[in-house]
Amino acid sequence: MDYRNSTRCYKMGIISQSRILVVLFSFLALAAFAVWAPTVEASPNFYSTECASCHGTNPTTCNGCHQHGPRNLNATTNKTTYEPGEALTVSFSGGQQSGWIRAILYLNNQEVARSTGPSSMGGGAGFPITFSTMAPDTPGTYTYQAAWFGNTNNGGGTHGEERISSNSFTVSAPVPVNTPPTADAGSPQTVTAGSGGTASVTLNGSGSSDPEGPIASYSWSGPFGTATGVSPTVTLGEGTHTITLTVTDSDGASEIGSAPCRERVFPLV
Repeated sequence: MDYRNSTRCYKMGIISQSRILVVLFSFLALAAFAVWAPTVEASPNFYSTECASCHGTNPTTCNGCHQHGPRNLNATTNKTTYEPGEALTVSFSGGQQSGWIRAILYLNNQEVARSTGPSSMGGGAGFPITFSTMAPDTPGTYTYQAAWFGNTNNGGGTHGEERISSNSFTVSAPVPVNTPPTADAGSPQTVTAGSGGTASVTLNGSGSSDPEGPIASYSWSGPFGTATGVSPTVTLGEGTHTITLTVTDSDGASEIGSAPCRERVFPLV
């Protein structure tokens, strides 16, 4: 036997065994990875084993088990200015999956609205969500926080919350409503005319009032023309006369502060 040939055959035998070992090791590694790797495919039993205890047994939807956010979340109020206590809505949109979610609306870290499903654990409507609530009672500028709550990954069982801020909105101070004053022209008077057929009469509007402050002006009108002040003195001739008093409040706008006039009769003897 040629020594060199036998040596070559020996070396070739060693190379063949190495190749077999490498192939065998690669096969075992792949098999081990297949056993170790987590299962991510959809399973008909996953919902019933991982989710149904909280979310109910119907519907058994896969979308509810998947991560919904926090991708492209957006929260917008239906207006930017409200009166105290006015009804408002907030539209919450975005997410990266369809299907039901739990959505919560916060103001200053206090929950004011939510969208939920069975047992308040989820299963509510999917995006977009419309929250309905009331504007704060105190005037000021506010911002809501809209939160998505659900699985933080696609594996199920790990829940978390992701909040985003809405646009800023304003609650305006209520516009005060002016209450008109009440005019009181005093009681009827009977006076005696002088030799010239006239008499001096002192009018009295001190009974007039305004619940929001002092009376700004008193205006009298009658056969004598016009007079101003709380208690002006006017001259009247013989006969029965109607005297009218108009009062205006301190608001500075007579069309707001005017009150119906009260009439008094002053017969002269």
